[in-house]
Amino acid sequence: MFEHVTDHVAKGLARLPEQYQKDKFRKLLTSWLVEFQEIEDAFWALLQAGITTATGARLSQYAVLLGEPRQGLGDDELRSVLLARILANRSQGRDADLHAMLVTFATDFLIEDFEPASLLVTFEAFPGEGLPERIASLVRRAVGGGIGAQVLTPAGDADVFTLADGEDLLEDDDEGFGTTAQDDGGGLAGVYE
Repeated sequence: MFEHVTDHVAKGLARLPEQYQKDKFRKLLTSWLVEFQEIEDAFWALLQAGITTATGARLSQYAVLLGEPRQGLGDDELRSVLLARILANRSQGRDADLHAMLVTFATDFLIEDFEPASLLVTFEAFPGEGLPERIASLVRRAVGGGIGAQVLTPAGDADVFTLADGEDLLEDDDEGFGTTAQDDGGGLAGVYE
């Protein structure tokens, strides 16, 4: 693989033949080698600025360019969304394209085709806070035109919403009815279209 050379000036002057070891030649060669070093440093900065290595504000800039704003996602989650968005944008509607896009989030999922033209993606585990809606949007982008798509995920880390057994009222802050803000009560499994 490639290696970042950080001492072009020193290496270049060391290779200068004996008859050219005069100040005039050394200064001329140094001016050129400094420019080579700047070009190489800029090249390496570009290589390190890719989506797979970017963090923080640089990753947020990629997100804006790709039309996937951060919306509270951490760097790792946003990176998955961005890589999936690139794959969804390049998708030709084939099953392999959809599968490659979904693998950026998880490996435990099932894709079911339904006649005449729809599919259901079911995740075995909750992909992460804020991700199900984004995944559903990317699935719709990745499938062919005119094909309906739904994504089904289990509930998140919260206890799953349950109803009372028989006629007994279930009063449990973790599993019963919650507020519209969903800051208490049970979590619901989601179908996202």
